[in-house]
Amino acid sequence: MHSVLISLVVFGCTFGGALFGMFLHSILPKEHLQPGTTDVVKLATGLVVTMTGLVLGMLVSSSLTFYNTQHREIQDLSAKLILTDRILSEYGPETREIRSNLHDVVAIAANRIWPEDRSLRTDLKPDHTFANVYGELQALPPKNEQQRTNRAEALGLMRAIYETRWLMFVESSGNAFSTPLLTILVSWLTVIFISFGLLAQRNATLTGTLIVCSLAVSAAVFIIVEMYDPFEGLFRMSATPMRSVLEQIGR
Repeated sequence: MHSVLISLVVFGCTFGGALFGMFLHSILPKEHLQPGTTDVVKLATGLVVTMTGLVLGMLVSSSLTFYNTQHREIQDLSAKLILTDRILSEYGPETREIRSNLHDVVAIAANRIWPEDRSLRTDLKPDHTFANVYGELQALPPKNEQQRTNRAEALGLMRAIYETRWLMFVESSGNAFSTPLLTILVSWLTVIFISFGLLAQRNATLTGTLIVCSLAVSAAVFIIVEMYDPFEGLFRMSATPMRSVLEQIGR
């Protein structure tokens, strides 16, 4: 809903700017629209268009990078959780309860990240339950060298998993779409659309074209905002990797 509202604001500002430009075209004296003046307006608009294109491209690239990073981290978590369970299985029957607890912890985490009730917000912040499982494994006394090796490997993987969970939380908290940057971008886009309306005679073709352009720009901003929230909205990341982990752990 947040991204839809932002894209609607962008559409309103851009198309509203175009209508304002058309209004100016109809009331300004003819000398204000002479070739020399309009040439300067076109050059100035071209400068703003270039800057806007660069910023918009940078934001699309940045949001896609953030989305892909979160996706890779989910895959990395899934692989490490399965590997941890396999190592605990090799340790022996002593780890049966730990593996069961690990399954429960992963199920809780998956439900917090992908709640069945879509009205609930995603919660990426790690809780104490994983640390409890880590403590249980730490307290497990190895009986031979193989168990000692398995225990050390499992502890190392669990530390890496916990670190990745916190990394995802910090990244998600610190990568919200910048409001000042959005304001600047929308103001530039509005200036561009004002110039579009100012420099052309009003007709149905012009109006239709500007509506389509406003929709395109709004869609781009919508995609950017959605990509910065990979566990919500239209581009919600799939829970399949974590569901696969739950099917494997404790077997």
